[in-house]
Amino acid sequence: NISIQADYMLYLVDSQVTASVGGGVETTGGNINIDPEFVILKNSQIVANAFEGAGGNIQIVADVFLADPASTVDASSQLGVDGSVDIQAVVSNISGVLTPLPEDFRSAADLLRESCLARLERGTRSSLTIGGRDAVPPQPGQLLPSPVW
Repeated sequence: NISIQADYMLYLVDSQVTASVGGGVETTGGNINIDPEFVILKNSQIVANAFEGAGGNIQIVADVFLADPASTVDASSQLGVDGSVDIQAVVSNISGVLTPLPEDFRSAADLLRESCLARLERGTRSSLTIGGRDAVPPQPGQLLPSPVW
């Protein structure tokens, strides 16, 4: 049996947590219990399995459980009875909600208005100069002074 208790987060990258047994029909795969606030899996596996006997049980209790599509949580038996996977979390599956960013990013010149683009092509550019204020700095939490025009 494997028990992982972390106060804040369990973040697995290219990792495995495995409890398995290769014995006969009477054997049972090890159980895995995980209990932090966040469980994040990136190309990782949490596996409790058996060959002939019963697969182990996996219990994950977290506020947030995030796993990418390349990750696996599995409790099974090749010839016996599969174990159970119990994930108690508010967020558990975001694979259908998020999409990767496109590889071809747009050029900033493509987003400029025609007049700005023409100045950029001629080599003339705008500039911004940051200057100080003609006033005493404000105290923390007070409003910023503004000049009267």
